[in-house]
Amino acid sequence: MRYWHTAGLIVVSVLLGGAASLDHSPSQADGHALLRQCRTGLRALDAQQWDGSTLTDFGWCMGYLLGVVEGYGVGVADSRAHQPGARVPDAFCPPGLALPVEHLARVLVAWLRTHPALLQRPRTAVTLAAFADTFPCPSAGAPPQKSTAAVGPRPPAPPAGAGK
Repeated sequence: MRYWHTAGLIVVSVLLGGAASLDHSPSQADGHALLRQCRTGLRALDAQQWDGSTLTDFGWCMGYLLGVVEGYGVGVADSRAHQPGARVPDAFCPPGLALPVEHLARVLVAWLRTHPALLQRPRTAVTLAAFADTFPCPSAGAPPQKSTAAVGPRPPAPPAGAGK
């Protein structure tokens, strides 16, 4: 159910604010703007309080991240299909195929907050760096690595003396 709610919000926000989010000037295409839009959108999602601006930011962030991830995947698959035998490495390997885009946004916001010196870099560069750092691909023959991203609430610690 939450998936359809999120998907519906993305569609509405794109319809309402799509033209306003097409500004590709250098000041709007960096990590600062990306962090602001994704953070604003996630705050609105968590509070379930929307207005035109937060809905636009939410939809833009989710759509952008989905486009980066899917575009990257298509690019890698296309490169591999047209260059048989060539090694085309993966930059990032998210755990599972059904990772919600909302989770990707939380990963990105958490990563950008811990790497403020990189916020002036282009948004695509910081997005790919965040995902490569958070979702590293296993090297050949190594077991898959788990994400170490600090996103969302952590489970509560067990009570003192538990398990003894």
